[in-house]
Amino acid sequence: MVIALAISFFWPTKTNPEILFASYFQPSKNVTAPIVRSENEVSTRTNAFIAYSEMDYEKASALFESAYASDKNSELLFYEGNALLASGHTQKAIEKFKEHLKFQDVLTNRSHWYLALGYLKNKELENAKEELEKFIHSNESFKNAEAKLLLEKLK
Repeated sequence: MVIALAISFFWPTKTNPEILFASYFQPSKNVTAPIVRSENEVSTRTNAFIAYSEMDYEKASALFESAYASDKNSELLFYEGNALLASGHTQKAIEKFKEHLKFQDVLTNRSHWYLALGYLKNKELENAKEELEKFIHSNESFKNAEAKLLLEKLK
């Protein structure tokens, strides 16, 4: 038993992208629009954030897409990408984060983190490492320590 543990500890193992994704992915908190439920204003955007907060990511992603089509607020792309990633639509999430990176808003650098996780989920490890490097060098404090740890695990 002790020998088996020693061998497994020192024997090089291949990084498991699914396990790493599961241990690092958590949908972003809503830092854009506090949810205020009122009967006076029921907008698609408000409903999207409500669905997102209730972890109804399928509904949230469709509502974010609709809200973005109406008001072109680039931050909605970030949340749509998170909702897509959380609901297992990894390739669509990757495309959404790439679209969000074309804009400069308060969440733009965070898209590098989630894009890296999307690539990780898709087992595109070189792309994941590249996005982690970009994220780390962006000086974003959000998830920076986690990004460094994840990058080390992927090297």
